[in-house]
Amino acid sequence: PNGLLYLKYLYVCIPTMAAIFLLICEQNIKVYFTRMFSAKIIIKYILTGVICMAAGMIAEKLEKKAERLLEEKMAVSKDGTIYLNDTDMKTIIEVAREEDNGNLHFSETGGELEMNTYYIGGSPCAGKSSVAEILSKKHDLYYFKTDDFLDRYMQTGARKGYPVCRKVTSMNADQVWMWEPIIQCREEFDIYREIFEFVATDLKQIDWKGGIITEGAAYFPKLMKQSGIPDSRYISITPTKEFQITHYRERDFVPLVLEGCNDKEKAFRNWMDRDVLFAQEVQRQCQKENYVSVVNDGTMEMDELANLVATHFELK
Repeated sequence: PNGLLYLKYLYVCIPTMAAIFLLICEQNIKVYFTRMFSAKIIIKYILTGVICMAAGMIAEKLEKKAERLLEEKMAVSKDGTIYLNDTDMKTIIEVAREEDNGNLHFSETGGELEMNTYYIGGSPCAGKSSVAEILSKKHDLYYFKTDDFLDRYMQTGARKGYPVCRKVTSMNADQVWMWEPIIQCREEFDIYREIFEFVATDLKQIDWKGGIITEGAAYFPKLMKQSGIPDSRYISITPTKEFQITHYRERDFVPLVLEGCNDKEKAFRNWMDRDVLFAQEVQRQCQKENYVSVVNDGTMEMDELANLVATHFELK
């Protein structure tokens, strides 16, 4: 809020402006120093000084309140990026409102956007994309699909020297898919941790007044909690193993992903086992972090699943 900027201006500028004003109001410096010792003038200057000091003290107190909040967020940030949840934003807004007389001005890509973003996490092949597409059209939300940018994010992470991104981007198909599923699963979480700063940056660049709905396995519960995303803005959708495997086999991109593998069937099994482990871990984290978790077994129509998610997000 622009009000936060006014805090510092108030504290620094008012005493200076008051002093200049008093000097200008006098006919000359000599008269100023002569008259200031009269009773009326002394009272005027004392009152002016007290008002300026009080304004400065109030501004400093409000500013420190906001600064403490931001310092606490920065202390737990791993990449220097600060994410504010609803409570944090309310604190800062209250600080700004006290100083700005209730006239708040938000940046289109600042904190207001964070409060108007809906996150669908989970594991692959669960129906996240279908739900996000339905809700984006029905509620005029901008749909941001993280998987569309995953390769770019990983390449950027590799260039920055992030270890897992650098390792995975240099591997061939056999090296990727012939590892033990538990190792693949662990590295998948590590990749999402490394690239999350790039996802967050792209989200902040979106200018869409209607709000944003974004989905992807990158939004796993522990990371969302660390980023300050409230439970009213996050939901997880994971599939049963049977639903996952059945629908994966129907997807055209699977042969392309496994191209170059000497044993494609074993690679596919490892891939499926990795995603099963990923789904189980996401469900466990949801329970721990008190996020809503939905398991899709295929018995629910997509429109019905989308309505369930919309209800959770309180979309009207």
